[in-house]
Amino acid sequence: MIINREANKEAAEGIELETYFEFNGMQISSDEMVQRTRAAYLAEGNSINDVKSVKIYINANERRAYYVINDNAENKYIEF
Repeated sequence: MIINREANKEAAEGIELETYFEFNGMQISSDEMVQRTRAAYLAEGNSINDVKSVKIYINANERRAYYVINDNAENKYIEF
């Protein structure tokens, strides 16, 4: 499936979107997960200006969200 990201951005303008992950009585928003990932990345001495892509993989059983910055998978994660 090919997704036209520009078309999706245009269609999403002006729409308020909130996403939450719930598991075992716990809830975390996607915004909070992104902010915590950002803070962890910066705490390692990295610059936000170097970021081109971010991928977050949620592992509910481990209560961790693994993140990949610029396609560089280093087994980095945040706990929730």
